[in-house]
Amino acid sequence: MPLPLPEILDSGNLTRYDSSSTCQRWFCRQCGASTINIDKGDGADEWEVATGLLHFVDGRGLDGRLKRVQLWVDDVKGDGGAVPWINQGRLLGHGDIGGPKPACRIFTQSSPRCTLPLPNVVLSILRPDDESSKSNHGKFEAGLDACTSCRLVSGFEVTSWLTVPRHLIKSGSTGLNDLLSNTSKLHHYKTSPDVGRYFCAKCGATVFYYKQGLDTIDIGTGLLEPLNERMVRVENWLAWQKYPTGVAYQEDAVDKDFIANLAEGMHSRDSQQ
Repeated sequence: MPLPLPEILDSGNLTRYDSSSTCQRWFCRQCGASTINIDKGDGADEWEVATGLLHFVDGRGLDGRLKRVQLWVDDVKGDGGAVPWINQGRLLGHGDIGGPKPACRIFTQSSPRCTLPLPNVVLSILRPDDESSKSNHGKFEAGLDACTSCRLVSGFEVTSWLTVPRHLIKSGSTGLNDLLSNTSKLHHYKTSPDVGRYFCAKCGATVFYYKQGLDTIDIGTGLLEPLNERMVRVENWLAWQKYPTGVAYQEDAVDKDFIANLAEGMHSRDSQQ
């Protein structure tokens, strides 16, 4: 890419977050969508564009246009994360070097509470009781989502959520509603009149999805930091939904072959367990 930076990065519409000394991450100031990463490692800078934002004028979507690879698989080698669901677990062009830690994480613990240390915020989640978790045996429901609005406000073709009853979420000495209205800590974007999205004001991390009238709120599972290193599915806290509900809104996918591959991989893993 030419220097100086392209106009879009200097337009004021994007916010820069340095996740390490060599990696810049740019996200949309308005909705929080991850847009561009710039890896300033050895050699020429590498530019990475979020595939969830790609649009082609012929309207064909991404089917067959991308050569997909799996990166940073060493970060999830404990339980594999989503790797076993993709391409039936066969790695393609993968990198096995761990990446930098995110700024916003939920630390899971052996006690019935986990905390999310956002900048200037400590958010705690209490473990659900039998009434809250229904058939999930004291765990939160989690799953993948390919819907259009999630894709556009995150920048990623697939997002992942856990669903938590609002009364189990604590924020220091203040309530959850006070946190949601504090724009110095979380930024807010509405994708429809009754749906609000919340992202970290500092790093752009996807934090909350909330639909008005519900007693629950969805939290981005990527923020969970497992008690056991690299067990990133955090299955001591999360009950991952089975195929086909484990991948919601497959009909919205911009790369239907990729999402179908992911869903089939999840189905195969479910069948083996």
